[in-house]
Amino acid sequence: MQSFVASVIEAWAQLAPPLLVRGFTCNTKQRTDLGKAVIQLVGPGATALIEIWEQGRSLDTTLHPVSSPRGTILAGGSCQSHAEAIGRLAALRDALLHATQ
Repeated sequence: MQSFVASVIEAWAQLAPPLLVRGFTCNTKQRTDLGKAVIQLVGPGATALIEIWEQGRSLDTTLHPVSSPRGTILAGGSCQSHAEAIGRLAALRDALLHATQ
């Protein structure tokens, strides 16, 4: 069975292409020994961070528009299901797409 961290990374890879077309770059750093990963996104007008932890099936998403002095936590904490994780990722993707219009 695939780990929670690996499933979120895979789901993000499927959701990210519209951002890549808009000039975003994605950098994934995974620490399997610690059961965590971070996906950093940098694009025109915004940056974002996706933090994933195996323990507690935790997934945090943060959006930081370049024009703003601070970022916004869009979602955080444990996911009750894979569908909830996908929903959080999709919400971040949509917010990034909106921020770059």
